[in-house]
Amino acid sequence: MASNNTVLEENAADNPSAVFVLDHICDSVAMVDSNWRIIYINRAASQAIGKAILDLVGKDFWTELPTLLGTMDEVNFRRAMQDQVFVEFETFFIPTNSWQAVRIYPSPNRITIFSSDITAQKRAEEALRVSEEKFRMLFTHVDQGFCHAEMIFDVEGRPQDYRFLDVNPAFEQMTGLANATGKTALELVPNLERWWIEMYGRVVSTGESARFQHGSDVMGRFFDVFAVSVRENRFVILFTDITERKRYEREREELNIRLRQAMQETHHRVKNNLQVISALVELQVLETESDLTTAPLQRISQHVQALAFIHDLLTEQVKDNGELSYIGAKEVLDKLLPLLSNTIGIRRIDSDIDDIPLTPQKAATLALLVSECVSNSVKHGRGDIRIALNAKNESASLIISDDGAGFPQGFDPSLSARAGLQLIENATRWDMEGEVRFSNGEKGGAIVTVVFPVKAVLS
Repeated sequence: MASNNTVLEENAADNPSAVFVLDHICDSVAMVDSNWRIIYINRAASQAIGKAILDLVGKDFWTELPTLLGTMDEVNFRRAMQDQVFVEFETFFIPTNSWQAVRIYPSPNRITIFSSDITAQKRAEEALRVSEEKFRMLFTHVDQGFCHAEMIFDVEGRPQDYRFLDVNPAFEQMTGLANATGKTALELVPNLERWWIEMYGRVVSTGESARFQHGSDVMGRFFDVFAVSVRENRFVILFTDITERKRYEREREELNIRLRQAMQETHHRVKNNLQVISALVELQVLETESDLTTAPLQRISQHVQALAFIHDLLTEQVKDNGELSYIGAKEVLDKLLPLLSNTIGIRRIDSDIDDIPLTPQKAATLALLVSECVSNSVKHGRGDIRIALNAKNESASLIISDDGAGFPQGFDPSLSARAGLQLIENATRWDMEGEVRFSNGEKGGAIVTVVFPVKAVLS
């Protein structure tokens, strides 16, 4: 308990009541005469020295406290005694391993010493100093701009400007504003957009933090900002200059627009060329009388039409999404199957399709596989044609089946001379990165199963 009653301290020796009080306070109190003999010492002081009061009274002050000799503490004690002046100082007292705030009151032929333990205060001050040093180091070396500012309101409470109270070195680097401390935003940037003042005014008024990206045409910069209110009318801003990143994003978007236009034009031209090829094939079919010759030509025409359909679909996709990296399998087959249904007469196509994302190349291959399998079923099978495309975990499977006679017993596709089956195998292996199986159903009918990894599709 520190003593703050100066009158009590100065008159302690002449006031019995004061002596009683001093015997029971937490501060250490001692009186020393001009010969440096201890003439009074209270309980707290005797406990600090580690001796009984009776063993200290009448003893030499310097003998009992030898650690004071040769220090500034000795200088202060002797000056108070010799010059008869009040002396106050702080010192580290070795015997108690503690910090003490010492006050020395002179009077004729003696001095009265009061000492208060301020160790806790010193530790708190040291902890604060270390904390401030760490903060200052972070404040100075952080690669983000940082500032502490005060919002300026008019008499009606509307934000008018804000003053920078403290800024770090990165602040100047990222804003181009030099010597900002103590100046207002409008002093530094007279034509600064009103948006900034209103935004920070809202942060201060509501107490709600804000995270945003915004540009200043006047400053010619774009910033990623986090602002938070810290006390009345004051706020802190942590920000990064993202001008270059925004410029890159703008250039990339402009490039994407040009690429979209180029992709759209490319798909459109390919589609037109395929339609021309399909028309030429159809014309050749009409001019050919042999069934053996027209069948392959009709199959080629069907495949060309399927590819033309895919490029038509891709053209539409590019119009809507310039960064086309995949296309849904369901969208592809939902539009392709009605076209194929028109070529199979009275037979019907039943489908169960999951919406699996495919790259444009794999989407085209899927259409080609379905078109070829339907063509084979029309030629060699009978009944309805069933198409299922399902995904599970990291694998997708395309299953196409019918009710025909199925594949011959001991059928080996590698030994087959049919070009359609070879097309299915090669397209599955190289384009879909999967494998194909040819089998028959329990009640008859051919089954073609294409299994391919979903990850490979997504990559």
